[in-house]
Order: sequence, then C-alpha cells, then structure tokens
Amino acid sequence: MKDRKFKTKAIAAALVVLGILIAAGPHTLFHVCTSMTNACHYTGQAEIGVGAVLALLGVFSLFTKSRDQQRGLFLGALLVSVLSLLIVLVLVGVCPNTSMVCNREALPGLTVVGILAVLASLAGIVLQSSRTVDA
Repeated sequence: MKDRKFKTKAIAAALVVLGILIAAGPHTLFHVCTSMTNACHYTGQAEIGVGAVLALLGVFSLFTKSRDQQRGLFLGALLVSVLSLLIVLVLVGVCPNTSMVCNREALPGLTVVGILAVLASLAGIVLQSSRTVDA
C-alpha cells in the first residue's frame, strides 16, 4: 500500500513539474518568437493555460486519497497533456521558417515535455486501475 501511495505521489509531483514546464517553458526555456503576429506566440500563450491546468490536476492528485478520484484526475491530466501536444504540433503550431528560434527550441521542448506528461498520466491511470486491494 505504501509503495502505491509513494508512486502515486511521485507521478502527481511529476505532473506538477511538467505542467509548470509547459506553462513557463515557452517564455523561459523553450523560447518562442517575440513577434505577436507569429503562430508560435499564440502557441506560447495557449500553453500557459494548458500547463497551469495540468499543474493544478497534479496538485489535486497529491491531496486526494480516493483511488477513483485520482484515476479521474490522471485521466484529466492525460487529456490536457494530449491537448498540449496538439497545440504545438497541429492546432496552432510554430513559425513555418525552420531557422526561427521557435523551431529550434519551443517545438522540440514542448513536444518532449508533452510526451512525458502523457506517459506520466498513463502511468498514474494504470497504477490506480490495478486490482491490488489496499489494506
């Protein structure tokens, strides 16, 4: 039981960190172009909201004791993580010019962090869905 709780808390903490990276990354680590007319600017703005929601879901999961509620929070985190990937890869994207900073930093950075968030969310769902009875 303690092992499951530790793993759940570790996954939830990872989601908080990944959410913060998604929200703050485009403006600190994974730079987007500064021009407000480029698609990457709007990707950076959208990722602020998506990352904040992901971080909040992770925080809520840290303090929730019910397995069903944690599973639901991890499912929500999975959906938000997929949305993060869709924003950067399909929905908004980055500049078409491959020499721009957003193509070198924001696109790969947000893609990697988004994939890690998807994997962490899936791990949380699987962990909370296993049939081991907590005693």
